[in-house]
Amino acid sequence: MNATLRPRLARTATAIGLASLALAGLVPAASAVTTDAPTVTARDAHTHASGTTTASGLLDPDGNVVVVDPWHGGVPRANRAGGAVAAALDLASTVAAAPRAKKKLKTLVVPVYWSGAGKDKVTTKKLKTMMKKVDTYFRTVSNGRIGHSSKILSWVKIPKPATKCGLYPQMGHLIKHVEAKAKKKGIKTKKYDRIITYVTSKACADTIPPEAGVGSMPGRYTWLNGFIDTDIVTHELGHNLGLEHANYAECASSRTKRITFGKSKRCTMVEYGDTTDTMGAFGINGWFSGPRLAALGWLSKSQLRSNSSSKKKSYTLVPVAKASKGVKAVKIKASKSRTYWVEYRTATGLDKGLEADGLQVRVQDWKLGEGGTRSAILDMFPTASPKLSGFFNLDDWRDVTLRRGSSWTSPEGIRIKFSSVKSGKAKVTVTRKAKASKPSTPSTVKATNGDGKLHVTWKRPADKGMPIRAYKLTATSTTGAKRSVTIDSPGGTLTSGTITGLTNGQTYTVSVAAVTEKGTSSGRKSAATKVAEIVPRVTFLAPTAGAVVGDTLTVDVLTQKGVGGTPDLDQLLVCLDAEMAYPCEWVSRWDGGLTDGGTARVTFDTTQLWDVVDGPLTIYAELTDDADRTGKASRTVTLQRTVPVG
Repeated sequence: MNATLRPRLARTATAIGLASLALAGLVPAASAVTTDAPTVTARDAHTHASGTTTASGLLDPDGNVVVVDPWHGGVPRANRAGGAVAAALDLASTVAAAPRAKKKLKTLVVPVYWSGAGKDKVTTKKLKTMMKKVDTYFRTVSNGRIGHSSKILSWVKIPKPATKCGLYPQMGHLIKHVEAKAKKKGIKTKKYDRIITYVTSKACADTIPPEAGVGSMPGRYTWLNGFIDTDIVTHELGHNLGLEHANYAECASSRTKRITFGKSKRCTMVEYGDTTDTMGAFGINGWFSGPRLAALGWLSKSQLRSNSSSKKKSYTLVPVAKASKGVKAVKIKASKSRTYWVEYRTATGLDKGLEADGLQVRVQDWKLGEGGTRSAILDMFPTASPKLSGFFNLDDWRDVTLRRGSSWTSPEGIRIKFSSVKSGKAKVTVTRKAKASKPSTPSTVKATNGDGKLHVTWKRPADKGMPIRAYKLTATSTTGAKRSVTIDSPGGTLTSGTITGLTNGQTYTVSVAAVTEKGTSSGRKSAATKVAEIVPRVTFLAPTAGAVVGDTLTVDVLTQKGVGGTPDLDQLLVCLDAEMAYPCEWVSRWDGGLTDGGTARVTFDTTQLWDVVDGPLTIYAELTDDADRTGKASRTVTLQRTVPVG
């Protein structure tokens, strides 16, 4: 959905939602009103990536907006992006030095079921573990400002809701009966800052994708639909704090070219797409990004810098996920409506699941529907062509950081350069009135033979205002034949690659060019390099060249795999005949006498070689590998037996 349409949809959805709730008796009819004021509760509708409006306009029993969130995982938890990410999801429970909370939010957790939807495998013990992780998480990200003190009830049976599936139509019913049951137990729910209702997974197991949860925004109610994952619970409790979703800017300069950021009419703000913020989706890590930390007041004056100066400014940023003192975010004013946020993120602590260390840049702009506590992360390395694939475009969403040594220039001419890292801190420079251009040419291009291919290395060039995305390698033979390959290289940090499919026996030069959003640099050529078959290496050790040998001839050779280390060696044949027929001796890897880097020995009794005459004698050796490639060597000695022949 085009982001410019979102404010109108927000007001429409809110009005419809309020009216529906009034008819359902969840809120008084008088509450079914909204304003156009840019506040958290009435500004923006929350949408799925498909663009369909969710229940953002609906209110909880206290009159606060609620947000319905689909399952963040998209795929089962065990199939997410690997061990590091899975570890980061539950890392909140193991953060060693989470500070004491100045304010503990009293939290009531109630698991519910009903006839036809019985209890599932979630126990009070599991819920206590969940809330312990949640408490540690919030104490960590808030630097001790808040935590959670929880009371966990055992399973509560309530009347069956009129609607089988969906937290949205069940919300009022659930809270009504949860509070009634709590009252019977002598619990005064009004004294609780948060009330979390966990709905048995047996209630709506056939919903695909299921609603993971619903959270008041801001407010004190959270509903969980069969999920107790730390990232999901903290996401919903983030809504309770008044936080909206963390999104992803998917932009294009044309129908065929993706860019980091540009004209609003060519940018789509993808809901939940900021996978590096807990208010996004997919639980890549568990930290709030700069715009949200600032909105909550969780960045001190010394941790947040504002930039509106026309002068060049430099900043030293500490990683967001570290508790160390220092600047954690820079807020850059671009226009009356637009602000860029810059922060340094590293794969440590709650950020352990990050794809790569580097700077993250986010945009807030009311004209794009990204204001208040909403923001969209900018992708420094978008896919080469527009996918616009929405909610499950994980491969594109994960790797978004600006790498060390790279720079990015905004449409307004604001250049953000990540110069270096020293003592774990990032040096960042912000300049204005900058103009990006094509990158410089790579230097020191070298090519080495690889048997039907060439291995190429080069030095990273200056990007001139836009991060390098890839390098284009082109091999040109002396006959004029060309073969090209593009090597993806976020930030230009990968400076080696291989061109395959070349012809052995041909000589090639290789040109390397850098590719950025602004275009492709000129190419730098390597020296001419011949492509040849790589064969195993056999080297004579003994006897030495020209040595005099007698009745016994002992031959020692060094046996080695071809350059590159593959494939395995197979057999060695040593003969005293150029035709490699007779007399010969064999050594095979199967008898243990042939190893890579080892010495193989064969012995001839020359007194029995009546066809071999005394005098100059050439010894021939052939070493073969599993690919039937053969390396050859020879050595000439003087044969002088006790009883001469010939």
